Amino acid sequence: MFRAFILFAITAILFFTCSVKSEAQYVSPVNSPGSKFSLGGDFSIQFFDKIFLLNISPKLGYNYSEKLMFGPGVIYQYYSDRRFPEFEFTTSIYGASAFGRYKFHRNIAAYTEYQQLFYSSNIGGERVNRTIPVWFVGGQFFFETGGRFTFTGSLLIDLIEDVYSPYPNPYYGVGGFYSF
Repeated sequence: MFRAFILFAITAILFFTCSVKSEAQYVSPVNSPGSKFSLGGDFSIQFFDKIFLLNISPKLGYNYSEKLMFGPGVIYQYYSDRRFPEFEFTTSIYGASAFGRYKFHRNIAAYTEYQQLFYSSNIGGERVNRTIPVWFVGGQFFFETGGRFTFTGSLLIDLIEDVYSPYPNPYYGVGGFYSF
């Protein structure tokens, strides 16, 4: 627990240091021709007590207007649980997504995302493959750094609720977008 706290503290310090530095380096007008596309998504690594999780989910957004953004994304997640030698579990989840968001306030937006996931796991030496649909609907909160980077926090509900979905319902997430 103490190691997790130290890792969180170091990450927070680096985050705030880098965001202040980027504010001083560049400020871009929202309607400039170069700001029509945004690159963002999620990236996370978690490891503790013989459990490992890697999530890489980039998204490419098209800023149709100041309020509307939509685009595609790809998803890859790897999970390994080796706490019990007689029952080791590993899985890979990959897929594609399409998302849209509409800002109805400066820092608040409605958000929806459809994901088609492909699940492949090894449970006790047996291979299992599944296709999992996920349809998120909810809201996002924005924290703009003053430059081209925006952090997001999301509260989403999976309307399909497939029994094999890798997400809890409701789903809380953080991510970000960089406009270029």
